[in-house]
Amino acid sequence: MPGSSHVRFLVPLLLAAALSGCSGAGRALPPAPSEARSTLGIPPAPPSMQTPRRPDFVNTVPKDPSSAALSAGTPVAHTPHPSFFNGEVALSNGVYYLQLPNGNIFGYYSYLPDSNFIYHFDLGYEYLIDANDGRGGMYMYDFASGHWWYTGAQYPFPYLYDFTLNAFLYYYPDTAKPQHYTTAPRFFYNFTTSQIVTIPSALPAPAVGYLGPASGGALAGIMNNVSSGVTLVGISAAQPRGGSSTTVPVASVTVGYGATILSARRAPQQAAEDNRPHGVPEMAVDGPAEYRALTGGLRRMTSTGTVPQARRTRSLGVTVGATNPFWVANGAIGSIGNSAIQRPSTLKAVTAHGYIWVDDTLTVLDPTAIQAIANDFENAYASDTAHYGSSSYTTSSPGLAGYTLPTCDTTGARDGGIVPYFITPTDNKIDVLVIDVANLGSGVGGYFSPANYFYQGALNCNIGHGYTAASVAKSNEAPMFVVGYYTPNPDYFETGEDLVRGTAHEFQHLINFVNHAILNDGSYEDAWINEGMSMLAQDFAVRRMFPNTAIDVDDAGYRAGQYLAAPQNFSLTAFTGIVGGAQQYNCSGCYGEEYLFQRYLYDRFGGDAYLHKMLGLPLSYANLQQATGIDPAQAISDFAVAIGASGTNATTDPRFGFTGISLRDTYADQWGNQRNFLGPATVPLAAGTGAHMLGSFFYLNGDATAAGKTVTVKDLTGAYSLRAAVVQR
Repeated sequence: MPGSSHVRFLVPLLLAAALSGCSGAGRALPPAPSEARSTLGIPPAPPSMQTPRRPDFVNTVPKDPSSAALSAGTPVAHTPHPSFFNGEVALSNGVYYLQLPNGNIFGYYSYLPDSNFIYHFDLGYEYLIDANDGRGGMYMYDFASGHWWYTGAQYPFPYLYDFTLNAFLYYYPDTAKPQHYTTAPRFFYNFTTSQIVTIPSALPAPAVGYLGPASGGALAGIMNNVSSGVTLVGISAAQPRGGSSTTVPVASVTVGYGATILSARRAPQQAAEDNRPHGVPEMAVDGPAEYRALTGGLRRMTSTGTVPQARRTRSLGVTVGATNPFWVANGAIGSIGNSAIQRPSTLKAVTAHGYIWVDDTLTVLDPTAIQAIANDFENAYASDTAHYGSSSYTTSSPGLAGYTLPTCDTTGARDGGIVPYFITPTDNKIDVLVIDVANLGSGVGGYFSPANYFYQGALNCNIGHGYTAASVAKSNEAPMFVVGYYTPNPDYFETGEDLVRGTAHEFQHLINFVNHAILNDGSYEDAWINEGMSMLAQDFAVRRMFPNTAIDVDDAGYRAGQYLAAPQNFSLTAFTGIVGGAQQYNCSGCYGEEYLFQRYLYDRFGGDAYLHKMLGLPLSYANLQQATGIDPAQAISDFAVAIGASGTNATTDPRFGFTGISLRDTYADQWGNQRNFLGPATVPLAAGTGAHMLGSFFYLNGDATAAGKTVTVKDLTGAYSLRAAVVQR
């Protein structure tokens, strides 16, 4: 801006449009690293490290740029401005471009009516004062950070001296946009601390969404959209594996905040205990590990001739009154072993799609209860096959066609026999064994085991390969599952809730296995995904039986409440929670979290179409990827935000919400009993640092005093793989 008086016209609404047509002349920016922003590299030191003079005005704050603005098109006469701008080029729409005498680029900018102010297209609003040092130097007040800077011939732009940090800085160019610098966030190299930093350390946070990177590897955001409160969501993107003998690591996370931002935080809620009856948790499927254990010692062969058909008729009875001693697993909840006992049972009902067997010790069931259980299974069959897929297969199915297994006797010695890889189907009906919970393992309410799909003679070949005759898996050689009947509960609850949802839960596991292992010649789905899908099946079955119920309030809802009472205590992918101060695999609240995750995915990614995709050939994370079309890590992070946003009316973004449930609402069960969801409980964070399991989420609540505050979150070791988000409301 040479000369002593010039007239400028500010057209603020055209800044973005003008930028798209800018084409300044001259050389490119100083050499900058070609790596991604996370590895920007170290720039050369400035030509001089002599600290510039510190005038008194660096202790003041200029007036806000909005007070300097006039309406577009209003001419204003200007006083001389810093000689730093000698050589600037006027483009169009009030946009200027400056290349310094040494070839470095200052970039694109526009003047406000008060020409002490400029709007720099990368830096933002700046207030300018000529240094009058004979070196083309100037002082700049950066409104984005509130810092005073100096730049000039001693260390020409993009080198700066920051009077707030008392440090020499280098402003990184944007390697993806020639003649521009980094923005949102702005990256600088601090020569005093030898660190790449962002200035300001935080950008305004979205109303609902993720915090951006900040200095020192932290994540931060300024709360500019708060009217009544804010929820901070801490997310572990680590995806640990869980198991009955696995300890999930923990990592420390710090949270920085304004003095009052956590003034409204809540302590963890009490788990949703009440005097109503509750179901007993199912025994978790072991997923691929269980499948590998069953087949690890077997020798799968490809048949070159006719595959033996083995038994094509049922060995189990088909008429009411038939008896059979079923092998039943009796491992404790959370620690599934290979112990099994035989339970004499009687066929009590035959339905269109199944055989209902009852443990002979379960003498409390009268004909009315038996018929109710039969109805429960048929309801589950209709619901699960509609939402998930078929349980039927043929001898030509990919996992069965052309494959055989040798058989062994009860000592593990080969006996010369050959059988199909899986049991050959007969009538495609499902055997349902109803057993007194007291005759199952401690804490177990039911289970599905793929062992029943193998011939016992084939499984015997595992003897001597890590198993004894006593510990080798036992097969009933029938498509079946086991559901528990909990006699301390009233009959109306067992037949009107526990077996409505229990038959749907276990049948989904059976469908899942058949589709992955037999219809698609694969393996078995991860427990944390499989259990969530079965918990979701409970919703569908209960609602089908009782159309006035929105969800399975008394089991899925109950366990969701346990999870929401202390979400920081649960690891999603490890299927592990902290119960009584110790980690527990397959815990009750673990089911609640997995249920909510699958409920979220179902709501967001197409309902039944999503579930049908989940029964294809891929497994685990690859399965989630193909079914949702996005990175599973992103889906998990979005889910964590949705938990915090649900029921707040803070956003309509489908990434951050549920449609089939609200986590801040009241739901009634089939008898009118109500359950209240209060959203996720927050972590009591007295000192600002907490240790959390990998794969967990934590939530903090602030009230209206959070407005304008900056929240900063940092993973101290990097092990937590921290992501962070906010829900401003």
